[in-house]
Amino acid sequence: MVRRDRNPMVPRGARWPAACSGVDSCECLDILDVSMEARIGGYRVMEAIGRGGFGEVVAAVHDVLGREVAIKVLHPKWCDDDDSIRRFVAEARAVTAVRHPSIIEVVDFGRLDDGRYYYVMERLRGETLRARLRARGRLPIADAAPILRAIAAALDAAHDAGIVHRDVKPENVFLHVGPEGEVAKLIDFGLAKHMGPTAQAPTQSGVIIGTPAYMAPEQCRGGAVDARCDTYAFGVVTYEVLTGSVPHAGDDAIATLLAHVHDEVEPPSERCAEVPPRLDPILAELLAKPPAARPERLVPVVDRLCDASASPAPHVSPHRWRRVVGAVALGVGSAALIAVGATRESSASLPPIAAAPAPTPAPIIAPDAGVMAEDAPVAIRREVDVAPARHTTPPRRASVTPEDIEDPYAR
Repeated sequence: MVRRDRNPMVPRGARWPAACSGVDSCECLDILDVSMEARIGGYRVMEAIGRGGFGEVVAAVHDVLGREVAIKVLHPKWCDDDDSIRRFVAEARAVTAVRHPSIIEVVDFGRLDDGRYYYVMERLRGETLRARLRARGRLPIADAAPILRAIAAALDAAHDAGIVHRDVKPENVFLHVGPEGEVAKLIDFGLAKHMGPTAQAPTQSGVIIGTPAYMAPEQCRGGAVDARCDTYAFGVVTYEVLTGSVPHAGDDAIATLLAHVHDEVEPPSERCAEVPPRLDPILAELLAKPPAARPERLVPVVDRLCDASASPAPHVSPHRWRRVVGAVALGVGSAALIAVGATRESSASLPPIAAAPAPTPAPIIAPDAGVMAEDAPVAIRREVDVAPARHTTPPRRASVTPEDIEDPYAR
């Protein structure tokens, strides 16, 4: 058993398990002895869900209402960092600014006696879209449509409220199983940006923020971003859900960023034979390099994907094919007979043609050793000057988001 620093939010007696099934890349606690002294405000801590690079998450229950919640607490090492506190508060505000059933709900916010901030969220149960794709590889459009439509509706609502998520990816889509069945929810607004009149100063030019495999070209350059970077990321997620792979995956983060900026996207129907070619132009709109070429709303795009998938391919019955082939064959045969008759008729009415004298053969002149015959095969090598892509500003190191986890709160 590996010993780690004790979580001050977890009572003594807890132990770290060797493995945590269902949660990827996170450190989870298995609480064996929960003390009534472990409290956060009016909530009693039940168990620790996980820990990320930015905060810790515990499951708790309200003393009076009995409602189960998840509480994210800012990590102690960030309590003296103004930027981290500002980002933590901004994350909670971004979520509460958008009221939508497909966005995780934040119900409370506070500060502990030791100075750590926390906010309270609804408790989700299920798995992430990443876990679903890892298990199944890809999803057919019939299974993917409800998930994609929920994400699209959540992003449209966030954009209407002036919120840009900036980190849309399968890890941040949680497939919550509730009383009404499975519902996809957009989570982790840790990189969210407010674009309204009260927005903070824009991100410093040249700073790259996001997950490389899902970043828009303008985001890869470290330039100004808006809601259209979420549109591009949604296109990458859709591409991955339908084909089982992302459109661009370089050997490292920098190579992936450059691919988003310069490389064309392989049509999804060529990447995966199960994807109908009718979906290619729709995905191409989402993944357009210029932001202005991307659609403004995402829900109509999902509707178009579903309609295109449901439209049957043009079909001709076998009986109709027989009639068509027979008619063509009859027409060709008739035309051939008419042409033969006309040729005989015309040749019978024409006078005989006198034979022309045989031409005198011209002397054969062998070409010199330095002369090449006209019809001889010639190998032509075209010299192409391939210049590397120019960048006005050298790309800086990408700021990678906190370590991906399968739990929806430990970020």
